[in-house]
Amino acid sequence: MRQLFSFLLRYRFFFTFISLELLCTLMIVRNNDYQSSAVFTSSNQFVAYVYQINNSITSYIELPQVNDKLAKDNKALYEELAQRKAEIQQLKMNQIYSNTNFLPQYIYIPAKVINNSLLKTKNYLTINKGKKDGIEIGMGVVSNTGIVGKIKSCSDNYATITSLLHENIQIASRIKKNNIICTSKWGLLDYREANLLEVGRHVNLRVGDTIVTSGFSEVYPENYPIGIVKNINYPKSNSFLEVKMTLTTDFASLDYVYVIKNKRQKALDSLERVSTKDIIK
Repeated sequence: MRQLFSFLLRYRFFFTFISLELLCTLMIVRNNDYQSSAVFTSSNQFVAYVYQINNSITSYIELPQVNDKLAKDNKALYEELAQRKAEIQQLKMNQIYSNTNFLPQYIYIPAKVINNSLLKTKNYLTINKGKKDGIEIGMGVVSNTGIVGKIKSCSDNYATITSLLHENIQIASRIKKNNIICTSKWGLLDYREANLLEVGRHVNLRVGDTIVTSGFSEVYPENYPIGIVKNINYPKSNSFLEVKMTLTTDFASLDYVYVIKNKRQKALDSLERVSTKDIIK
């Protein structure tokens, strides 16, 4: 023990210098958006690689359950494909198929979740697909059951998703049965629940009603499930309802997700840029 104290005393200036350097670096990263973003992006690929090694070991142990889930997912996808083929055939019979509006707007890129946080106020996921697979920043991410989040950053082989369980994420939504527009936002407490905002007291809303995407955002397809209304309060001092819903996505058991590529996004972005220039002029 005496030798340890002697060692620390002898090199006290060195350790003090290192501690101050670390503290300064931490303060710079936490209080500057550019540095924070640079550190987040540069460390993403290395951290994702470590996550994948850990996830590979876990996946081997859970392989039977994963195979069973994949079989169920494939069944659902095949059924949807059959339905789409039937719709296309009907369109051909009605001679409507030449209209390009009927062509698929979205491409779904499957990816495996290799890391997922649930207990923070800003939660993220990491997947094993990146730029090489056509993934870009800003793309929406869904599961077979509901909304997952939005691509925050990506390297060649990995991507980080800003989860729906994030304090800064809001989803343009609507009540499926009556098309009333509203907003979905996580309540920061339970990963299974979210709040439904901007629903007036006059709105016909009941427990069990389904909340879906509005389609106003080109990030997510219209009518994609978000949650099921769980509880409704009618505060006297507020003109809006206090609504909680159960999320249709089970974030605690996410294995695979689908990154959504909107084939019309570039055209929409170009149109918006032109419109913005006209307004500025």
